[in-house]
Amino acid sequence: APTYGSVGIEVPTFLCRHFSLFNAMLAASTPRPIRQRLITDAARFIQVHSRNAERLLSGYPKNNELICNISTTFSLMTPIDLDGVGNLDLANIRKQDWFMSFECRIVDLALHLSLYPLPPRYLNQLPISLKNAQYSQATRGTQQIEQNIHEGCWWDAIESIPGNDDIIVPDPPSRIGIMDIRHSSISNWSISKYDQACDAAQYLDLCLLYLVKRSRGSACLPVDILQLACALCRCSDTVRTLQNRLMQLKISSENEISRMLNVSSLMETNSDMIRLREVNTIERERLEEYHSILSNCVEKLLLVAKEQVSIQAGTTYAHDGSFRENCLHLLTAINHTEILESASGSIYMLISYLFD
Repeated sequence: APTYGSVGIEVPTFLCRHFSLFNAMLAASTPRPIRQRLITDAARFIQVHSRNAERLLSGYPKNNELICNISTTFSLMTPIDLDGVGNLDLANIRKQDWFMSFECRIVDLALHLSLYPLPPRYLNQLPISLKNAQYSQATRGTQQIEQNIHEGCWWDAIESIPGNDDIIVPDPPSRIGIMDIRHSSISNWSISKYDQACDAAQYLDLCLLYLVKRSRGSACLPVDILQLACALCRCSDTVRTLQNRLMQLKISSENEISRMLNVSSLMETNSDMIRLREVNTIERERLEEYHSILSNCVEKLLLVAKEQVSIQAGTTYAHDGSFRENCLHLLTAINHTEILESASGSIYMLISYLFD
């Protein structure tokens, strides 16, 4: 997988405006023939700029606004309501190399963002069976294995940028063991990093919405079910720890109110306490926003998993032993997350039916 954020590209200034215009027109309510022509024009425009578009995705989080605009156009030009016999242009577009290549890039970036909702040092360990399966998959066919001490991801590009006038807040909540070497005792976390996390989660939500839409159109996507299971664990763990931190902030706020009611004058509170209260308020607002967006992402990950297992079960791949193994990995992830959603139950019933 590419090291996201390491690729630099000079972007023509007109690109962002053009894609914004396409998005406005594609999102508008238009007659079917006009909509089909808009989709064809948007597809041609992306095709012309497909190499630069793929390099832009490889450079995430750089040029985040443009990446979101391109991906939105790509999503809007593949609507379910135009699927079917009457839309041969759209069917032909999806068979073209540039389309499949760009779709693979979106899938790869979506899984990468799902695997790293926070920097690696703040993430919980994956279930041992998933970790072993990841290791086996990464080293399959190699004779010499080299372990990387540092787990590279898109956050490297964010953390390499110094924040001069940023608001420092406590490190993100973490369930990593105290003996883990990735645990950081010195806080360099800030509000701007929560903003980056929210931006990434919003983009991830956009990508997953596209994948859900394509999956419901019976498209067999290049989605690795094992990586999907790992992503589900990472995102759901992060959602739970964010919720725990929000509860801590709520309790500390209630205790502070009780303490202040016991003093003779509210004016006696010192400036440090006021500043701490302001920082806690800002942190809570970002945590609530991030928790909400990431929770939506978990739901969509479950939907993608359910649809893709169902679709892949009807292909020749279903007779491969690795398909059964990956489905069991997905069950491991659902058990780990302890999510009681209808999609989780549907996956359970589907996999049980396939392998009974």
